[in-house]
Amino acid sequence: MSTCIHCNKPAKFECLCNSHPQCFCESHLPDHIINNVTLVHKSHAIQGANEENIETFVCTICEKKPAEMICLCQGSKTKLCQPCTLVHFKKHPENSHPLEPIRADEFLKSAADLNEYLGRKQIIDFYMNELRINISNLEKFSNDLDLTRTQLVNHIDKLFNEVKEEAVTGKAKYEGWINELENARYKKELDETRWADSLIRRSNLNNMATVAQELKVNLSDLDIEPAVRSIANIAKLSFEEPHYDQKICYFKARYKEFTCVNLNKLEVSKVNFPATFKLKDGGSWCDIGFGKIFHCGGLDESSFSSSACLIDTGSLNFSELPNMHFQKALPGLYYFQKRVFVFGGYFNGESLKSGEVYDFSKNEWKILPDMPTARSAFTIARLGKFLYMCGDSHKVDVFDTERLCFVDCDIELPEADSYSTLVENNDHLLLFQNEKCWKIEVSANTVQELTRIPKGQWWSVFPPISFQGNLFFTRYDDFSLWRFDTENYELSKQLRFLE
Repeated sequence: MSTCIHCNKPAKFECLCNSHPQCFCESHLPDHIINNVTLVHKSHAIQGANEENIETFVCTICEKKPAEMICLCQGSKTKLCQPCTLVHFKKHPENSHPLEPIRADEFLKSAADLNEYLGRKQIIDFYMNELRINISNLEKFSNDLDLTRTQLVNHIDKLFNEVKEEAVTGKAKYEGWINELENARYKKELDETRWADSLIRRSNLNNMATVAQELKVNLSDLDIEPAVRSIANIAKLSFEEPHYDQKICYFKARYKEFTCVNLNKLEVSKVNFPATFKLKDGGSWCDIGFGKIFHCGGLDESSFSSSACLIDTGSLNFSELPNMHFQKALPGLYYFQKRVFVFGGYFNGESLKSGEVYDFSKNEWKILPDMPTARSAFTIARLGKFLYMCGDSHKVDVFDTERLCFVDCDIELPEADSYSTLVENNDHLLLFQNEKCWKIEVSANTVQELTRIPKGQWWSVFPPISFQGNLFFTRYDDFSLWRFDTENYELSKQLRFLE
């Protein structure tokens, strides 16, 4: 099987612009064309190499030939065959022309999709470039090791072999990271359990340069004289994965205050709301990645709220979204596959059964089937495609995010109480309620008491955050951040938001 001349991936296209055919993967063919615009590119798909049927995509310009790539200039999509690519460049010489493989079309169904894709692409390309620089430095470093070794072979032969192996391992590691980042480019949903997905999700255009500094490899200088005196210190390498700042955001609507907690250092920063903020007490929110928080619902002395908004945690810019169909406070919500599912809540003295989902790609709300059980002040957990809901009942409600309906569940809770937090932990669920933490084995339909906890209203206003083997969530009645050690089953208060 042919491989791309720029990477080790299987080649899917062949270009005849030179005297000898050159093979490319779908990611590097657009780069090849745009970097060699003076050549005549006769590219075609390699027979049997493409799993997708690219001929289903027709060129926007000629409307005849199969499109091989997409140009995203001016914030729009233009499907292009190879000949029309040069025509498109000449027709719009004033524009920059970011080219993407044709397969990207399936992810770009709306303007919101395009903006997210371009933002993700910029982050991925930035990190990949930083990693390639590391690889280049490691290759040079490896060559320098060989030159130095010829002068000190009697002293450092064993050491150099060990260090060079580290360099090769490090190169492979960075290449692996590049592959992970490349694979994340086309995912419909990022998986935080994977390194690259988690890095991208916690990155934004404001912090990626800082995070990238932690990707750099530390290389010592090669100096013969001190090496002769101290062979062990002649060459050193160190590799570290970047440690992005995991943050928790807390909104105190009544006090017009935004609190941000850096979990890496448990540092707390507080700022006052901008004048544009229109949040109410009793709302719920969740992190949707890329430095954005989704917030909805709430109440004040006069009314309940159906509002929803996006908040940029870096700039504190506030973007209003379409209103929900139902006014409510204390709802449960969960972000999954570019959608926010909102269930239940509290309205005029009663808990609600209603459900709805906000679709970012369509910028609209859709009403969902009612929950079997009315409940409020609860969190939602997810295992696979299913959302799980507890609280105010012995029953557990389960929602299928693909079929958009509730399914039967035989799990019976020993106790029913309000103000509860449910969270996924590996392949099971943990329920914090009243004065107990319960472990729910979904596959076996079993519930067991895991540990005793302080009695309280254990509703977290946002879905719990998993970080370094711990779960972080809030407690509604004491305005505090709590940490649960999932290995030792220990619960401890970290800080109080309201002083």
